[in-house]
Amino acid sequence: MNHPAIQENRVAIITGAAVGIGFAISSRLASIGMKVILFDSNQTVLNIALDKISEIYPTAELKAIVGDVSDTSSLKMLYEQAVNFGDISLIVNNAAVMKVAGPWESNHNWHDCMEVNFWSVLAMQQLFTDYLLKQNYPSAIVNLGSKEGITTPPGNAAYSVSKAAVKILTEQLAYELRESSNPQVSAHLLIPGYTFTPMNYPEMTEDTVKPTAMWSTDQVVECM
Repeated sequence: MNHPAIQENRVAIITGAAVGIGFAISSRLASIGMKVILFDSNQTVLNIALDKISEIYPTAELKAIVGDVSDTSSLKMLYEQAVNFGDISLIVNNAAVMKVAGPWESNHNWHDCMEVNFWSVLAMQQLFTDYLLKQNYPSAIVNLGSKEGITTPPGNAAYSVSKAAVKILTEQLAYELRESSNPQVSAHLLIPGYTFTPMNYPEMTEDTVKPTAMWSTDQVVECM
């Protein structure tokens, strides 16, 4: 992790931070002295995540915020608490859902998938980008993409469309930031491999052995 946005005592915001990739990123950032805000919709699991990181890194400065990335008031609350926690330099839009829906199906899965996987990412950018542009230090926005947003395999149109939209949105953001008056702010698309997480492996427990073919969440963090 050698990007200049990743600095001790700066604030990192991770959505979907309680489990999987979000938890792994939060833990790694805490280990290098960043002040980490863990944002998740599940209070119970979020508390467990906070306890785990605090046990490993007792001096880590952590803040757990319960909220829904698809809810405007939750994101505004996140923004207000984040700017009061310190100098924000890293935002990781990790929260996502896997809701299966085909290309002509009409159901709530389409709406839910786009709301969480795409619209919340756009909303986070709308909330935080101006703040980052006003700062005089390096910062970055990292959006979680997916191979399915590039290869778009058949079988789950809603998820593929949502991740393809995140890819294009991130490319557009990266371009606009390069053209902005503050070149210290950058945007990045993180595309994990097929990763051993509850989303991809719902039956997993803490004792489940990772299948050889799958990435670990730590490998994803190394990629980031």
